[in-house]
Formats: sequence, C-alpha cells, structure tokens
Amino acid sequence: MEMEEKGKEEEEQWNAETQRSSIPHDLMVEILLRTPCKSLLRFRCVCKLWDSIIKDPQFTYLHFQCRERKDEFHRPIMISHDWCFGRGIVHLNHIHSSPSNQLWELGELLITSLCEGFSMSSSINGLICLDETTSVIICNPIIGRYVSLPPCQCRLKLDLNLLYTSSKDFIGFGFHSSTRQYKVLHSLNLSRDFDIPEVYHEIFTLGSQSWRRLDGRDYRFHPDSNTMTYFDGALYFFGENNPRAQVIIVAFDVGDENFRRVQPPCKCGDDPFHMSMVELNGNLCLADNEVGVSGRVDIWVLKECMWIKKYSISFEVIGALSWEGFPILIRDGKIVFETMMLVEADNSRVLEFISYDIQNKKSTKIYLCPSGTSKVRDYVESLVWV
Repeated sequence: MEMEEKGKEEEEQWNAETQRSSIPHDLMVEILLRTPCKSLLRFRCVCKLWDSIIKDPQFTYLHFQCRERKDEFHRPIMISHDWCFGRGIVHLNHIHSSPSNQLWELGELLITSLCEGFSMSSSINGLICLDETTSVIICNPIIGRYVSLPPCQCRLKLDLNLLYTSSKDFIGFGFHSSTRQYKVLHSLNLSRDFDIPEVYHEIFTLGSQSWRRLDGRDYRFHPDSNTMTYFDGALYFFGENNPRAQVIIVAFDVGDENFRRVQPPCKCGDDPFHMSMVELNGNLCLADNEVGVSGRVDIWVLKECMWIKKYSISFEVIGALSWEGFPILIRDGKIVFETMMLVEADNSRVLEFISYDIQNKKSTKIYLCPSGTSKVRDYVESLVWV
C-alpha cells in the first residue's frame, strides 16, 4: 500500500515538473505535431501530460493535416492478407522506391472476421476501409485498432436467390470535415433477366448503431464499374441511366447525403472497366485506358467543373498490358502506376508498380507481386481513430 502511494506521489511530481518545464505548452504541441507517428506512440508513456496531448482527437487530426499537406509523407502502401490458425492477418507495407525495391513494414492487424477476398476502399485521414461479401471493417494499422460494422441491411432483407439473377455490392468510405463524421455508403445493384437493374443505397455513420436507407433509385452503378473514389467531401463512381447507355459520373455528398450527376470528359471512353478515378495532387482525376485505339492512358483533371487532359502516356513507356495500368499517386514529379504484367513462362499475371518521370518521360520499376494477393493505395500515416 505504501509503495503504491509512493508511486502515485512520484508520478504526480513528475507530471508537475513536466508542466513547469521551460518549454511552453504551445511550443511543446508544435514539436509533437512534427514528430512521426511511431515516436508519438512511444512518447505517450513519458508522462500523463504528453499522453493526454497525443490522445486528444484535435491533436491527432492536426497531426495528420500537417503530414497530409507534404508530398514526402504520401506513400504507396500495399495491404496484403494471410492466415494464422484460422484468423486473418492484415499487413501494411510501404513500397520504397529505392534501388533495392524493398517493402518497409508499417504495421499489421489480426482481424478475425476478414476473409481472403477482401477489397480496399478509400484511405481517409489514415483510416482504411476493408470490405468483403459479409462485412465492412474500418482500421488504422499504425495504432493497431479496427472496428467491424454491422451487416448491411439490404442483403439481409432481400431474398436474392429467389428474386434476382445477379447482384453486385459497392462500398465507399467518406468523411464530412465540418462535422468530423466518417460514413460508409453501401450500394447494391440487383438484376433480373431482361429487366432494368434495381439499386439500393444505405449508409452507416461511424459511431452509430445501424444502417439507414437512402433514396437514390435513379443512380445505379455501371455494371463494369469497380469502386467508389472519395474526394473533397464526396464519393464518386461510374453510373448509368439505362442499360447500355453512355457512362455517367455520380457524386454522393457525404454531408448532405444527396446524389448528383457529374458530366464526364467529352472525349474519354465509355467503358468503366478501363477507367478509374483517383485523387492526385489534391485534384480529382480520371484515368482512361485507350484500349485498342492508341495503347495509352489519358489522365484528366477536374478543375472548376471542367475536365482538362493533363497527361497522355503510352503503355510502351510504362510497360503495362493495354487493359491494366492506373495511377496511384504523384510525388516528386513522378506518377506511380499500378500495372499488370504477363509472365510468359506460365501465362500468369503479376502486379507491377512503375514510377513514371513526368519531365523525362521515362519509367522505372519499383516492385512486383503476385496478382490478387495485395491491394495498393496512396497512404499517409496517422494516429486518428473514431
């Protein structure tokens, strides 16, 4: 008992001395804001004052913003998945563009409910959205935390096997900066033979208990579309008005929870399977693979509601198969591409990551891995949690 009281007295004395230190509180916060995440996790053990500062949601958000504005903190990261005693382990690695082309481990998570065929949606403020057929998971591998969302209600309420011939799910992860709310949008495309497809939308606000239905029946996903892209408070995806109609772009406002139509570039393709949207250098971009036409990828940038063709890059330069090759991020005057390479020996395909120098118009290989085992995104480390 006496030892416990003595320990408390020493801790209180240490905290008091820290608070009376010659470093002003505001200056201490500024120093910590410039400290790497892994160091901050260790610094939480220094004293109660530092622990309270580092755990404060306002501090973690400001810390992320300081890093997010600088190119050197944007990294192409690879998320891979394997099994250990029947439980899934998610590995987060930085693809380092050095001559050695090494993977630097950033963190790992043991997630019991994640299956092998998972997808990765947007990465927002250091949080990553993982989804597969039965569950949606929000995680931050840097701090080793994750949360599993309740099952999507649309699939639970609809008898898909009896009523519909096919179905396809889409998951989007978004953020509303004014309210600091994170939301997950689930869209379910349903089809009967020769009928116009139906769509159901529902949304989950992190911190709530259940999904909510949304009215968006006029905004269906294009069947060849793959993912939603988050940019500046909205989720973007390729949609269609009627079957076999021209592709459209749909934006979902995360704050107002309303859908709206965005006109695509007038001279881009009409097959979303060969198109992708991504945030590059703080702009919403559309990458269009000119399949069977000129063997290139065109990158369009949305500026003041107008699409401007910024780059046009030949696949011969980046060494990609003509149907695969999309940008991930721009850093230090280089565009990092995720491409697909064919291995002639066994006719298999592998993912290859290419760094394309915008000025010199030359490319170098960064890393390659077996297709289907990994997902790659632009990522900035953070201590943010919900």
